Amino acid sequence: MQKLILADVKIGSDTRAVIMQANKNGFFHILDRRTGELISAKNFTFVNWASGIDIKPGRPGLTKQADWYSGPKIVYPSWAGGHSWQPMSFNPRSGLVYIPAIDVPSVWVDLLHNGGQIRFINSFFTTIGVFPDKTYDAAALKPYFGPLPSSKKLEAIRHDKLLREFIRAWDPVAQKTVWEHETTSGLRGYDGGAMSTAGNLVFQGRGNGELWVYAADTGKVLKIIQTGSHIMAAPVTYAVGGMQYVAVQVGYGGTGMGVGAIPPTSAALKYENANRIIAFKLDGSDVPKPKARNDDLVPKPPADEASSAAIEEGETKFVEQCSRCHALGPNITPDLRKMLQEVHDKFKDVVLGGAFAPRGMESFGDILSEKDVENIHAYLINQSWQAYRHQQASGATSLHTRVPNPDRAEPH
Repeated sequence: MQKLILADVKIGSDTRAVIMQANKNGFFHILDRRTGELISAKNFTFVNWASGIDIKPGRPGLTKQADWYSGPKIVYPSWAGGHSWQPMSFNPRSGLVYIPAIDVPSVWVDLLHNGGQIRFINSFFTTIGVFPDKTYDAAALKPYFGPLPSSKKLEAIRHDKLLREFIRAWDPVAQKTVWEHETTSGLRGYDGGAMSTAGNLVFQGRGNGELWVYAADTGKVLKIIQTGSHIMAAPVTYAVGGMQYVAVQVGYGGTGMGVGAIPPTSAALKYENANRIIAFKLDGSDVPKPKARNDDLVPKPPADEASSAAIEEGETKFVEQCSRCHALGPNITPDLRKMLQEVHDKFKDVVLGGAFAPRGMESFGDILSEKDVENIHAYLINQSWQAYRHQQASGATSLHTRVPNPDRAEPH
């Protein structure tokens, strides 16, 4: 997932053939690509799981914060990494690497030994890494994951905001930040990858739909273009008939995006989440926006007749097995509060029998029992009624309110 950049870089008096990487662990590594020698490794974003990298053996010095088996710990960077799959860009003319940096922590919890009712989460197994974003509530999460650090305790670790994303211009030789711009704060924005050009330009898209253009050497903002679409990919540039273009694929999605509702900063909440390729040129016209988003209403659910114990057990199983893909809110997968009656009628056949397997919903018959599925269904009906009553009381014509739910822990 992490891009490897091959370059010839002047280090000291020598020009060396190197491999460079902004690793998920928060450290920027430079290695000699002929010998494999680790030349340098310094953190390009905030790191507290290690005190540094010992160059000779190439091993990190672990801190007490890395030991989350002894109790929940806030660890920087999060499981998403200090840099994830969004491409970074090296510009030989400026000598800088442009990194979509993720200054975000996880609260790591050993589910087997922290006293919560959740002991397993699909794809996280017996651990969980909670993003302490604006929705973080340690008291509300305690029944599921056991005691967690309070927001005040987490905030004491940093003098800055707990969660931020940046475009960071990094000097790989001096191993320091030259310029940066905060792209999102307070939550994960899932902002896009970077591209730099020989014309001293850097391009990066943001989740709010804006394409930003910077001066590569100074970081001066040169242009902001609103596209109306969430931008996660990196732009590309090409020329046709002597005219240079910049193009970028837009739209919120991907295999990891089912873990939580669409971020509130995303253009995909304001406009339809249309996957498009947008091409730009000098003196081009405004970008046509997708249609305004108009979510379907929650239909009146079936009768809510299950016991509170069944609903509670259903919530536990939902978090364990279903929240990996399904969030209760606008997302790229169906909001299961909005199931039609015919889906309710064959719920067991969908989950156990694989009735929707051609659509990507495989059978869970080898994992869940019939009783498990009944309880999950009861929980979803209960959540549907909460959303339906809220909708009726507010006279809403669309539903953007997300019912509080432990899926905010964002298992991935």
